[in-house]
Amino acid sequence: MGMVGLASTIGLSLGPSIGGSIANAWGIMTMFQISAVFALLSVVILIGMKETLHNREKFRPALLKISRHEIFEPAVMAPVVITFLTYFSYGALLTIIPDFSAFLGLQNKGLFFTFFTASSIGIRLLAGKTSDRYGRVPILKIAATLMAISMVVIGLAHTPAVLLAGALLYGVSLGLNSPAVTAWTIDLGLPEHRGRALGSMYIALEAGIGLGAFFSAEWYGNDPAHFSKVFFIMAGVTILATIYLLFVYRNKYVRYARKSIKSHYRNR
Repeated sequence: MGMVGLASTIGLSLGPSIGGSIANAWGIMTMFQISAVFALLSVVILIGMKETLHNREKFRPALLKISRHEIFEPAVMAPVVITFLTYFSYGALLTIIPDFSAFLGLQNKGLFFTFFTASSIGIRLLAGKTSDRYGRVPILKIAATLMAISMVVIGLAHTPAVLLAGALLYGVSLGLNSPAVTAWTIDLGLPEHRGRALGSMYIALEAGIGLGAFFSAEWYGNDPAHFSKVFFIMAGVTILATIYLLFVYRNKYVRYARKSIKSHYRNR
């Protein structure tokens, strides 16, 4: 799961960087055409893949129907909350950083994401298993706090150097956060509900990115005077994750998850 998360981070982060370079050199249309080629390459890879599911069913329309109980896994509420709060800032970065980079004089609007990706990959290679050794929650507390600090650094940036320093710090925080929160989700989910547990986490991830992008655009309003305000608000949202881990989750959701798991194995 850590490797899958790493590949996802690389794609999400290098896309804006490489896309910015292509757009500057050959135009927006060429950028989208090359993006389409990369998407088609994923289809080519899938053509030669063998199915890994042993007990397969033939497709029928009824399989598309799901009940409300199959959408969300309550046992992983804590990782869901942390995922939402920490990826809220990612949506803001995707939306605001291109304009902020141009405002500070960076020609390639994706350079921020290059620095962010490099530090994220670096920290995963050096400390990818830290949550296995020290626990998910301690690492997530550190990651969320570093992420909030990175938002403050970015908000205070008046030069490209400070902005890129914030990118490096943000990459470190996300590199610690992503594998830890994924592993924590698997830890808390029941074995037969791991797909649902991970699905719940990814719903929170997409919701965080989407709402972060929406609200940051509203707060920014195409006014450069609002850059700092947006990132300071993002710092506040992110630090809520640290507060949640320190004071909230132990008193409620962990007990619920443990009770659910004990009940499951008692009734087997």
